[in-house]
Amino acid sequence: MSLLLGTYELEISPRLPIQLAGFAHREGNAVEVHSPLFLKTFYFERKGKEILLFIGDVIWWDTDLVRKWRSSIYHEYHIQPDSICFHATHNHSGPQTSYSFTSLLGVADSSFLDSLEEKIIESVRLAKSNKEYVTPTLRQSTCDISVHRRYFEGNKVVMQPNLNAFVDQNLSIVTFENEMKDLKGMFIHYACHPTSTDANVISAEFPGFCCSQLQKKYKEAVIGYLQGCCGDVRPALIKDNHFFRGSLSDMERIGNQLAESVIQALEHQSGKKLEMNGIEAKVIQIPLSFQKPYSFNKDMEAFPKVLEIWKEHVAKHWKKNRELDLEMQFLQFGNELSFVCFSGEMVQKYGVFVKENIPNSLALGYCNGMVGYVPTRTQIREGGYESEDFIYYFGLPAPFQEGIEEIILHSIKNNLVGDKIDG
Repeated sequence: MSLLLGTYELEISPRLPIQLAGFAHREGNAVEVHSPLFLKTFYFERKGKEILLFIGDVIWWDTDLVRKWRSSIYHEYHIQPDSICFHATHNHSGPQTSYSFTSLLGVADSSFLDSLEEKIIESVRLAKSNKEYVTPTLRQSTCDISVHRRYFEGNKVVMQPNLNAFVDQNLSIVTFENEMKDLKGMFIHYACHPTSTDANVISAEFPGFCCSQLQKKYKEAVIGYLQGCCGDVRPALIKDNHFFRGSLSDMERIGNQLAESVIQALEHQSGKKLEMNGIEAKVIQIPLSFQKPYSFNKDMEAFPKVLEIWKEHVAKHWKKNRELDLEMQFLQFGNELSFVCFSGEMVQKYGVFVKENIPNSLALGYCNGMVGYVPTRTQIREGGYESEDFIYYFGLPAPFQEGIEEIILHSIKNNLVGDKIDG
C-alpha cells in the first residue's frame, strides 16, 4: 500500500424556503426536504503529492467561486489549485449554485453560497486528519436506468426517448480498503441526468439516494457518485413513447436499482487491484467560440418571456467577441486509474472518446464550473436543446461553433493520450 486516503462527509442542505435549480417550469420555493444534501471530500496523498476531490449533491459549481475556493485552500493547506477538483452530481433537486445563468434556471441564494467556503475549508482539515493507507479496487458492471434523449420528429430534434440510439450504461465502481480490510471510500461512476422528478422538494436525487442505500450496508465508507458525460442521456421514465416526470417514489426506485447493481458487483466480483505508482494533476483551458452572427431561433417567439429574459441577460453580461473556456482537468492515480474532468454538460460521445483513447480513464462532467451544454458537430447541425435551445436558459449569446468537437478531441489527444507515470 502506498496511497493515502482521507475522507469526510458533511451536510450542506440549505435553509428553507429556497428556490431549486434546473427546471424552468418549476415555480415557487421548496419548503420541505426529502433527503439531505452532502459535500463529500476525498483527500489523496502519495510521496508528497496531493489530489483533493469534492463531490457535492448540487447541480454544478460556479466557475468564479471555484477559482476563489481553490485559492483559499491553497493558502490554507498549500494544495496546488490544479490538483483540486469540485465535482457535482448534477442534482436538479437542490439550490442554484451559480450566478452565471438566467433566472429561468433558478436564482442563487447568496447566504447559502457564502456559507459553503468555511465548510469546504474545514472538510479538508478533517479529511487530511483521518488519512490512512488504502488499496483501490476497480469493478465494472452495467445498469439499465438510462436512455438517449434526442429524437427526430419530422426534421426537428425533440427531447423524447430514442430507443434505437446508443447509450453507454457502463457502471464503474472503485473501492478503497484500509489495512484492516475495512471499506473507507467508494466511487460510483455512471452517466445519467438526475432528472427523475421535478417535485419541488429538496433531495439528493437518485445518485444521492443510491449512496444512502449503500451507506446502510457499508456504514463506515464515504460513498461518492461521479457523474459522467450525460448531456444527452436521462432516466428511462417512458410512457406511450414519451418521457414523463416521475414522483419521489420513482426517484427512489431508480436509486435503488443503481444501488443493487453496485452491490451485485461488489459481492460477485473480486475486482482488479489497482497499482498506485504515483499521482499527478494538470489543467488545460480550451477556448469555445460562438456562432457569428446570431440573432435568435424564430421558434423561440412562441416563448416571449424566455426570449425577453435571455436578451436582457446577454446585453448585461456578454461583451462583444467574448469567448468561453472549457476547463479540462486530468487527475491521474498511477497508470491504472485516471479522471478526465470537464466544466460542462458534455454529451456522451466525449465520455466514450475518453474511455476508448485513454486506458483506465473515466470522464466526468460538471467539474470546476459550468459553460453549458457541449454537443458534437453533428448535434450542432441537427439543432435541439443540447445544441441551441439551452442557450436561452443558460444565458449564452449564441450556440457554439461546429468546430468545438474537433478542438476538444484534439486537446484530449495532444495533452492526455499516452501520459504515463514513472514509478
